[in-house]
Order: sequence, then structure tokens, then C-alpha cells
Amino acid sequence: MVIVGRPFTFREDDPRPMLCHLDAWARRSLNSPEPWSSMLERCDQWLDYSPRNQVLLASYGVVGRVAGVATWDRVPSSEPGRGCAVRSGEHGLPVRVPVVEAAAVSSSRSRAQVSSESVAGGHRWELVFAEEQLARRPAAGAIESVAVPRMSEKRWNEVVRQATGRMTGRTPRKVSDPTEQLVALAAAVPSAAGRFALDGVLADQASSLAAGRVGMADRPMLAFEPDGLTGRERWRTLVDVRHAATRVVDALSFAVEVELRRSPLPRHEVVDDREVPAWRRNYLAPADLRAMPLGVWIEAGHAAIPDDAWLVVRGVASIEPETSRRQAELFRPIRRLGPLRVVGAYARSDDEVLDLAEDRLDAFATLFVYRLADVIDAGLEVVPTYRSPHVTITFYDDVDIGVARLLAVSHRTVTNPAFGRSVLDWASDPEAVVPGAVLVAGRERFWSVVRIEQVDDDGQVHFAEVADGHPDAVAVLQRSSAPPA
Repeated sequence: MVIVGRPFTFREDDPRPMLCHLDAWARRSLNSPEPWSSMLERCDQWLDYSPRNQVLLASYGVVGRVAGVATWDRVPSSEPGRGCAVRSGEHGLPVRVPVVEAAAVSSSRSRAQVSSESVAGGHRWELVFAEEQLARRPAAGAIESVAVPRMSEKRWNEVVRQATGRMTGRTPRKVSDPTEQLVALAAAVPSAAGRFALDGVLADQASSLAAGRVGMADRPMLAFEPDGLTGRERWRTLVDVRHAATRVVDALSFAVEVELRRSPLPRHEVVDDREVPAWRRNYLAPADLRAMPLGVWIEAGHAAIPDDAWLVVRGVASIEPETSRRQAELFRPIRRLGPLRVVGAYARSDDEVLDLAEDRLDAFATLFVYRLADVIDAGLEVVPTYRSPHVTITFYDDVDIGVARLLAVSHRTVTNPAFGRSVLDWASDPEAVVPGAVLVAGRERFWSVVRIEQVDDDGQVHFAEVADGHPDAVAVLQRSSAPPA
């Protein structure tokens, strides 16, 4: 049991007492590789807190979940009908929380200056209490930790690949070593003002913490010797490592579709009472979202298209005219983008064209690459979207005329290297994916009948498209009740 024998008191207007407390704790406790690693792992208990608060809680010597009095009261206790309660005379543990206040906010994405009551104007100290400081403990089963999905090695590689795209904005075609990739991601996390990027050992520790959160750490954490650092530099470096680990965990949360940092304790619920038409529920990049003020309705704009961009268009080829026709008709009613449109994406180099082919356009055998200026000079409108690098090419002609105008613009044809292969883990019935099998592959809108040619040991599936009128295609479509989801 942890006993907090004295109160921790920090002034609101003077950070020196807190700094002195952390300096003394770091000199006393972070003096060798073993306690350093132990403190890093202990902070995993408070992933829903900021890295600075995680280190603060570790400096108090507590173990286990912490929360304020009001939050503990919402947790059912072992006494039926009553919430958990803090033991009388217990000293609280101060953590920093944002102060919400009104402020004038301006943004390049806002049409006018607006006021908000949800802008973080500063921070204040709030007291939390550890589970061991409770007089009424939580009932059995009242607190459930986040369930982390079990993953195969192939699935783990795919998760790291998606997490890389989430953090860097560019998803690699393949991840050969997920451990080394996580180290690179941790080293690439932007540092705080006045701080430096993590070096090899510290970045490796951050990646180990992130991998351990999903049970995929494949080696012990490397040792780091903090003895050569001052007390203040020790705890600040500890915060840096926790910050990098937190950012990588956030990216992994996106890839596994589980909020890995969610607190097991109840939090205040936010009720979204907005009624937004389905066609206006657009995706906004996380970086843009973080830059916006809290609680403010603003007009969000589109991401600009670089002047030197290449436009990569799917389905606009002499062998696929019907795809463009269906696509243009499908998007006819959307907003004010013109009566008809064709969807594409922009890139700025050959490598980016290949990345798009691998990640977003793998369902198309042939891609057309245009210069942005050539398309605009031809009288077609290129409109950016909320989902960079997606763009739409719009026209007001008849479908056939508009597609013909686009085909007449100077372009180069690229054979998609990602077409004709997939990953076994993506199959709805992996056991049916064997060489020679004829199956329906693709997505709800873009699908085709294919013949499996080869299945590699690493799960790569190679296939060839079967013509629509082929007897095998007719037979498999008759057996299938619907296209793949």
C-alpha cells in the first residue's frame, strides 16, 4: 500500500516548487538504468494523462489508477448502491489541467472572428487520488481495461504500416521490420520547444513501450544510463520518451481501431446534438483538427493542390470507359461541385504516384497521370477535397463528352504494379483463397471476378481478372448473392 504522508502543494503562479520537487525526485530515483526503465513502464498506467502528468504521478510514488473525487463517486463500489469514496484525511495528488475560458479566435479557415468558451487559456492544479486511497473500493468488474486485439505477425506488420501512414501522411508499400519502423516513428515525433529529437536508445525505448501496449514487444527494453544527466534533464528526458510513446500509441490506435489510451474510469459524456447531412460529413486531417479552437463552429476549407502536382486518375482509360461513366453519375448530386465529376488524387513525384497506386488505387489496372496545368487549360475544373490528396475533376458536359475531353488531354499511362495482388488477411474467407480458385474480389463499388494464381508464404495473393462473359465468371456470380463488402 502506498501512503501519502505529506501534502504536495504547488503554487499556481510559481512553477519553482514543482520543478524543485521533480528535480529532487529525479536525482534520487532516476540514477541507474533499472529504475529509469521501471518509471517508464509505470507511467503506462496513466496513458490517458499527458506525459508531464504521467511523470508527476510517478514522482508521487503511487501505483494504479487515479481520479478526482467526483469521478471515483461515479464508479460502483463494493457496497451496493454507493459509489467509491476517498478515505478521510488522505492527501490529494496535484496534476495540471487546462483552464477553459472565453477568447477571441481567428483562423485562416474561418470567415470571421468568433468567440469561444472552450479555449484553453492556461492551466491549474487539480487533486486526484489513487485507488489505494479509497475507503470504498470499486466493485468487482466495475472497472474494465481496454481490450487489446490479438494479432498475428502479418496483422502486426499491416498495423505498423497503417500507423506509419497516420503519423507521416504517407503509407509505405511494405514494412519489412515492424520493430525498426516503430523506432523510426518514435525518433520522428516532433519535440517540444527547446528539446531535441530522441536518439537511438531513447527512441527504441519509446517504441518498446508502444509495442508493449498491444502485446507485440519482441525484445527487452534497451538500457539507458541517466547518470550523466542533471536532475532536471533526467525527468524532462523521461517526459520526452513518454511523449513519443504516446504519439506512437495514438497511431496504433487508429490502425487497430481501438482507443488504446481510453481511461477505464468513467468520463463526462459529450453529446453531439448537431444534425449534419450525410454528404457533408467530411474527413478532416488530424493536424488541421488539432489546430482548431475547441467548441467553435467554423467554416472549414479544402486542402490546396500544389501548382506542380500530377493528377492520377482512376478508371479513365479506353479499356475502362464504363467505370468513368458510373463514377461521374454516382457523384452527380454531391454538393455544388458541378453536375458530373471524376475522382482522382494528386502526387508530386513518381514515388508518390506508386504510393497512391499501392494504397488507394490498387483496384485499377491502368492509371492515367496528367499535369495539373494541362487539365485546367483544357477547361476542366480541378477541385480539392477534405481528404488530401484526393481531388475531383468536374465538368458540365454530357458524361461521354466530358470523359472524352479528359481523355484528349495530354497524359501518360501507368500500369498499376499493385493491381493483381492482395493480402490473405483481407479475405473474408482465407481458406477459400487457393491457387486456381475463381472468386469475387474488391470492394462494394469496385469489384471483379478473379482467378487466384499464387499465394506466397508471407500472405501475398496474386490473381488475374476473369472476363465478364467467361463461363467461370458467370458461374461464380450466380453463386454469389452480392458483391464483396
